[in-house]
Amino acid sequence: GMTTHSSIFVLVIISLSLFFFVTTTTGANLQVAFSSEPQLSTFANQISTSSLADQVNNPADFYTVFAPVNDGYSGQSSQYPDVRIYFTIEDLADSDLTDGLLISTLFYPPGDTLGDLSQKLKITVNSTGKFVSGSQILSGPHLADNGQYYIVDRIIALPQTLDKVIQANNNYSTFYQLLNSVNLVNFLADTPSITVFAPLNTGFQSLDPHFLQYLQTPAGNDDLVSILRSHIIPVPIYSQDFASIPTSIETTNPETPVSFNYQSGTAVVQGKSQVVSQDVLGANGVVFSVNNVIVPQNLLFTLRKQLTQNNQTYFVTACDKASIGNLLDTFAPILVVVPPQDSLTNALGSADSVGARSILLYHFLNSTPSALLSLPTGGKTLRVPTALALVDLSNSAPAPVAYQSVLVARFSSGFTLNQAHLRDNLANIPPSSFPNGAIASIDQVLTPPLESSEEVLAHNNINTFSSLLKSSNPKFFDESPPSTYLAPLDSAFAALPQSLRGYLMQSTNNSIALEDLRKILNLHVLPNVLLYSSDAPTTRGSITLSRVDGVGALTVQVVQTNQTNPLSQSASSSDVVQNDLLASDGVVHTLSSVLIPTDLNLNVVKTMIGLQLFSIVDAVVGSSLYSNFTSQDGVFTVFAPSDSALKAYQNSSNTNATTTTPSFEDLFKYHVMSGALLAINDFKGKTLVLTSALKLSSLNGQNQKLRISAPSNGTGKLIINGRIVSVLSSNNTATNGVIHVIDGVITPPGNAYEVLKAAGNYSTFLRVVDLLSNSSSGAGDGESTDLKGLLQNQLVTVFAPTDAAFANVPNGTIGYLLSGAPDALADLRAIISFHLNRSLIYSSQFPGYGDSREIEMVNDQPLLMSRGVVEDLPPPPPPPPTSLPILDDPDLEVNATSEHVDEIEGLLPRRLRQVQDLEEYDYESDSTSSATTTTTTTTTTTTTTTDVDTETEAVPATTTETATETTTTTETGTAPSTTTGTSSETETTTTIGAVTGIDTSTAFVSSSASPTNGTASILISTSPVPSMAGSQMSTSSNPTPTAPPPAAATEEWYQQMSLTGGGQVFLNGNQSRVTEADRVASNGVIHTIDYPLFPTNILLTIIKLLRGFGATGMIDLLTSAQQDEAFSNGQHQYTLFAPNNRAFSNYSYGNLSITDLTDLIRLHTVPGMISSIEENKTYTPLLPGYILVGGPNGKSIIIRNITYHVSVSNEASVHLVHSRNETVLYNDNPNTKTVTVTHPVPPRDPLSGRVAEANIVGSADASNGHVFLIDGVLEEGNSLFINESRYVAAFLLALLVIVVIALAMWLWTNRHSFQQQRLFED
Repeated sequence: GMTTHSSIFVLVIISLSLFFFVTTTTGANLQVAFSSEPQLSTFANQISTSSLADQVNNPADFYTVFAPVNDGYSGQSSQYPDVRIYFTIEDLADSDLTDGLLISTLFYPPGDTLGDLSQKLKITVNSTGKFVSGSQILSGPHLADNGQYYIVDRIIALPQTLDKVIQANNNYSTFYQLLNSVNLVNFLADTPSITVFAPLNTGFQSLDPHFLQYLQTPAGNDDLVSILRSHIIPVPIYSQDFASIPTSIETTNPETPVSFNYQSGTAVVQGKSQVVSQDVLGANGVVFSVNNVIVPQNLLFTLRKQLTQNNQTYFVTACDKASIGNLLDTFAPILVVVPPQDSLTNALGSADSVGARSILLYHFLNSTPSALLSLPTGGKTLRVPTALALVDLSNSAPAPVAYQSVLVARFSSGFTLNQAHLRDNLANIPPSSFPNGAIASIDQVLTPPLESSEEVLAHNNINTFSSLLKSSNPKFFDESPPSTYLAPLDSAFAALPQSLRGYLMQSTNNSIALEDLRKILNLHVLPNVLLYSSDAPTTRGSITLSRVDGVGALTVQVVQTNQTNPLSQSASSSDVVQNDLLASDGVVHTLSSVLIPTDLNLNVVKTMIGLQLFSIVDAVVGSSLYSNFTSQDGVFTVFAPSDSALKAYQNSSNTNATTTTPSFEDLFKYHVMSGALLAINDFKGKTLVLTSALKLSSLNGQNQKLRISAPSNGTGKLIINGRIVSVLSSNNTATNGVIHVIDGVITPPGNAYEVLKAAGNYSTFLRVVDLLSNSSSGAGDGESTDLKGLLQNQLVTVFAPTDAAFANVPNGTIGYLLSGAPDALADLRAIISFHLNRSLIYSSQFPGYGDSREIEMVNDQPLLMSRGVVEDLPPPPPPPPTSLPILDDPDLEVNATSEHVDEIEGLLPRRLRQVQDLEEYDYESDSTSSATTTTTTTTTTTTTTTDVDTETEAVPATTTETATETTTTTETGTAPSTTTGTSSETETTTTIGAVTGIDTSTAFVSSSASPTNGTASILISTSPVPSMAGSQMSTSSNPTPTAPPPAAATEEWYQQMSLTGGGQVFLNGNQSRVTEADRVASNGVIHTIDYPLFPTNILLTIIKLLRGFGATGMIDLLTSAQQDEAFSNGQHQYTLFAPNNRAFSNYSYGNLSITDLTDLIRLHTVPGMISSIEENKTYTPLLPGYILVGGPNGKSIIIRNITYHVSVSNEASVHLVHSRNETVLYNDNPNTKTVTVTHPVPPRDPLSGRVAEANIVGSADASNGHVFLIDGVLEEGNSLFINESRYVAAFLLALLVIVVIALAMWLWTNRHSFQQQRLFED
């Protein structure tokens, strides 16, 4: 079974093999195969009658045949193509038949039209199938013994000659037309074995139309033949050969090969003609399509040819006549602009041969249409050089160094060339195929610049610049090469500083000035360099030409080489006003400013020459200042007297010369400020202190200063050391300084005493100095200095109060100091010495803003200086005890509860103080006519502490913790103040009306208003320290800074500050203020202050001020009451309302006891220091039961009696501590909600007999308080000063009298009864 199955399998395999062999192999040769195919019968018959019959039957040969079907012969003539066209000896499988494949056949065209090459077939493959030379392959390959064949749908026609091939393709129509025009069509038909690179029609369209038009004219016939023959290669070249073709190919144009390049499958002929289709087969060659026309490299479409083509032979003739015709045949990219014939004829007819040649050369532009088209519209100028060389008057170069230019500008309407307009639209002139230029028409002749640079400058009114050029070299314009002139306008020279302009004008007389002039001119003349506006941005030498932001107007800048030169930095650039003024020997640009070299050393001496300060220059040249002024090591500000001012001074000095008259050198040194460079505006609205070059032995070898100020209204005035001078010329800048010309000579100042005396407003200060110098009284403790001698002969800094400052001192203070008493003279000497320091302290050494410093004065006391803040003074003593020392009584304690309100009201004495902060409280309060103290607390906890001291009045304290709290607090003499807060913890400080803040702006002073420095709230601790004696200023432990200088300080600000550095300068805390600084003297400096300084070691006590006021009655009262010591020491502060002597003349207190006298004093005394009285404000005197109220405008004081009423809530528990002089209300119940104490004040009614009022006639601060001098003794009712014991004694006496009288009357009435009783008893 296995064998049977194997045999069947073998038979099947053999049967399949035989079937396959039968279907693919005819089993015969090609001829038999063709004959066996009915559809190939016609083709078989054609073979049998041809020379190929034997070859087809030869089994030794192998052929691939493309056999047409019978239907493929229909419609054909009996003359069929040579059958050999279908045969090739190549073995071509179906996969070999790719698109573009060339197949060599057995057919060789007659006449050797392809040379030794046979005709080729070309395979084409597309979406419809495969084709061989136009016939579609229907099937195949079919195998035979000696070959294979493919069946095609039609006969393969023999190709035509190349002329027919080109003619048949419409894409070659222009090429064929041009071939036909020069009889080259027959050449293509008759010439065997050629290759044609045929340009498409689009290739001819890309040619310059003028050139294409030229080629079709008789004149261009030879060039056309040359171009066409350059497309014909004398050998057949097929694409399959491209890789082996050399880079240079011979053409049918003799000796004009074309280049060939083949890379990456792309073939390019003559650099830009790319092969775009391949292998169009012809009978005598092959055709390739190229996208551009092939132009021989040696063929030029010259300007001559173009002009001839444009019928502009008149221009050609003129150029030949001027011997420049060679330019028309030059191989160069130029643009020739041709004017109309009549305009050119007229222009050339009126010119000589040189002029005619120049005119024609000026029409040859070194540019192209595309370059001009790149120029943006809007009038921007493009400089285009021409063939015309500039004139070289210097004869320094053998060849032209530069060429004249035409200025081309583009507008929306077209182009302009100088003044001519372009007629042709350059956009219609495509980029030429030739590098030798193009031609455009203009509407008029371009006339080259005929004027020289000198003439151009003159015609544009640039006279100063031209004149200076000639000053530097009289033959300048005759010897200059072509140059660029950066010519400043006359207005630019006029705008130069007077000093520089005058200095340059001295160049004819001064060799140094001439040298500097040439340095400046070198920046404005660039020899052998032509810079046009179109060259920007560019740098040539020391000059940079640029545009603003790269696109705007032209600017010229000097390349910076010395950045430290202030003069050059201010004039190192300029705007170009007018550019590109063409000249025959250059180009001119006008400038708005004069350029200054960065290395120009226009020092102070040169600047003074320019200012014609010849007298000073002559003197300086021979002095030690000359080397400094000509050096670059320093800078100077010079206030230079004019020649006339200097001569007037010299004449006066010669007449009034003294031993102290300074030498001229020293005098001029005083006008020179070293190390400063100050413009006149630096003084505007300010006062500056400058260091001069003058050194003085009286200043210990230091340089003398000048104090200079100027108004802000620009009047041209300066105040130098108090003298007003006019500024004749300012800000004359030099490289090492600046000069201001003034109309006067500034002489060095005298000594400090002389300066103060000459000022006229320090007479009080000087009279005191004279007084102390003439008296030895008060000299001691190291203060025996001769103060006048110090001001005259020694180094000194003076803080000098003006007469107005002394007028601000209260009469009492002045009266005491000038009383002549030994202690007063000692105090006066200490005070005056406190204004002097034995060194030089200028405002520049004052402390900075927010800082302070101490300086030691002549009296060995430190003077505190601070700037910008009211300096924190040592706190004054605590409030004095409510009782004077002799009136201390034992305390009486009383307990009460809310159930005993009536009892409480009865027990409350006439003075009640609410719980206060123990440590500190605010002395400042608002004014009020009545006072109510209410404390409302929404929390559950209130803590109250009280400390009572027998010597110092206790200051109770209350601290409340609350989430939301509103507290209103008022004490006697204090208006309610409300504070509302949302913080978690609030500490409230209550105001005590007995001690108030000080507002000097409202202080009433008998002589004049005291200086105002603002109001400050003062927090005072309990440590007793003497206050600043004699001061009318307020003080603060919380410094309040004065505003620093604003960003743009106004004149008013400077007038207010008076000093540089910002902020006011305070002395001795804020006792006085510097209002004018740095009044210089030969031996020092003077600072004006607005209030005299009182050293802290001088105690101007109340007793001393009473002596100064002449208040002897008050002094006697204090002495009688044994209270003068309390007002003589500095342990405590009191405000005393002291009746004057006239008041005491109408008042008798001789019958009063010491206790009553003390109560009288206590009624006139308020604890603490009050410097001013406010209307309706209340003040609590030491005597309980009364308040003092400020009268109208604070110019009087009124006394009032006070009754207190207390309301206590049901929850309250009150504990009273009572003494003769004080009652304190304690809260014993922590749950108390409200405790109210009311202080009603009776209305002011003079007729009631309950009110007394006294006018304030004097006021003065004291070391231990303040004195108000009043014109009456304060009292209320006739029995005001009767002692309580006397009230009791009188009452008891009266009661005794009544009892005695009643007893007597009773006895008298009952005498009979007594008699009867006695009788009865008897």
